[in-house]
Amino acid sequence: REEQDESDDIASAELRRAMKATAGLSEGSAKGASAFAVLRAAASTAAAAKKRSAIVRSAVETLKNPSPTNAAWAARVLVFTGSKREVDLIADRIRAAVPQALVWAADGDTSTREREKIRKAYMTSTVPACIVGTGHAWGESSNLQDTDLQILGALPWTWGMLRQWIGRARRKGQLRKLRIQLFSAQGTHDDRVFPKVCAKLAQAGDLIPDSQID
Repeated sequence: REEQDESDDIASAELRRAMKATAGLSEGSAKGASAFAVLRAAASTAAAAKKRSAIVRSAVETLKNPSPTNAAWAARVLVFTGSKREVDLIADRIRAAVPQALVWAADGDTSTREREKIRKAYMTSTVPACIVGTGHAWGESSNLQDTDLQILGALPWTWGMLRQWIGRARRKGQLRKLRIQLFSAQGTHDDRVFPKVCAKLAQAGDLIPDSQID
């Protein structure tokens, strides 16, 4: 708890509105399912905001040093968080701390074509490089395997989503040793959701022979 940021006013206000919208609704109804989905997203965003400084510190520490795999390579960092606002705030702080790095902020409003340009530039960069994006925008299909550090700031809601997000950087053909960090904020939505995701992941591992799940 002592490492967390103070509650973000905007994220907290969104969470309160989402909680109010679920009052009296059943999650099994169509309207309730939609309202509770918004609530989960708002709770995840509020939790992610508390991890902002910790995420930035970790990303900056890696970007300021050569790749741990090869001292001749510039470091590359991939950050997934939960909201467009968090993407911009984290990217701005990393840019300020490591001005020599290329830092891209890209979320669901960034077109598929533009995200592909960013991906190629990231994978071929000769200077420190960092992509900050939402897991929902980057979490499938993107090949970002030349990454030194992947940070999941907003934790996925399902084991399948977790598998996909980690699979963006942990892929066949990767040339770098990949370190993956998952940040969980005590006293937030993370306390309830993430243990369930991990338990389901373990159950899936018992049923599906898959190196990514392992």
